[in-house]
Amino acid sequence: MVTGRVPYEGSTSIEVMRKHADKRIQLVPPGQINPGLSDGLVAVTLKLMAKDRGDRYRHADDLILDLRRLLRD
Repeated sequence: MVTGRVPYEGSTSIEVMRKHADKRIQLVPPGQINPGLSDGLVAVTLKLMAKDRGDRYRHADDLILDLRRLLRD
């Protein structure tokens, strides 16, 4: 949503799902697609999109705290 593009493209839904799951295929950082994004929003987006569950937010409250920090800063 922050880039106006899907994170992974493919000719079939299976190809897209495979790209989401394959840890060798890296996400293009959203700041490279939309240079107008703040560093903080890029960091939040990358954390939301992390392939490894341990690298993502554990709780929605943690995400809300980071989003509130972004609004303040």
